[in-house]
Amino acid sequence: MSKRFGIVVNDFLTTSNPSIYAAGDVPGDPMFVYVPACAGTVAAENALSGNVRQYDLTAVPRVTFSDPAVASGGLTDEEARQRGSSRSYRRCRSNTFPAHSRLVTHVDF
Repeated sequence: MSKRFGIVVNDFLTTSNPSIYAAGDVPGDPMFVYVPACAGTVAAENALSGNVRQYDLTAVPRVTFSDPAVASGGLTDEEARQRGSSRSYRRCRSNTFPAHSRLVTHVDF
C-alpha cells in the first residue's frame, strides 16, 4: 500500500507482480471521474499489448460537479514553467463563453 492508501503501481500500472495490473480507484490517484477511466484504458491496453503505454494524467480533465462547476485540464502555469515551457497560458471564467449563458438559461437545477 502506498502512503495515499492505494496499491503501488509503476508507470505502466503493474503492481509488484508484473502480471497484475491495478487501475480504477485502487492506485490512490486523484478522485476525478475521468482518472479511473484513463487508468482502466491504459491497464487494459498494457495487459493485452505488453506495457506499451505509460500512465500519464497530464491531459486528463479534472471536473468537480458543483455550482458553479470547477474544471481544469493540463498543467498549471507553475508545472509548465518547471518543465521548461515558455508558452503563455490563460484562465477564463466559464461565463465568458456563449454556451454557458444558454446552459444557465435552459437548465433548471
